[in-house]
Amino acid sequence: MFPAKTVTCDRLEGDVAVLKTDDGQELHWKKSDLPKGTKVGDVLSLTLLTNTDLTEERTNFAKTMLNEILAPEQQ
Repeated sequence: MFPAKTVTCDRLEGDVAVLKTDDGQELHWKKSDLPKGTKVGDVLSLTLLTNTDLTEERTNFAKTMLNEILAPEQQ
């Protein structure tokens, strides 16, 4: 099982929910990305996972862009 971070829905501001962690940090989260029916006072669990495929894709993209910028011009 992956460790989860517990947050509480502190308030709703327009399209954003302000979530508070146990140590007082605030996360501004799109309400549309929360479980349906989430309301002020609800306790939520966040689980963070590493997306290795996307990390590799972005790393390769950055390397390609750098190579294009730094490569000597072709004559």
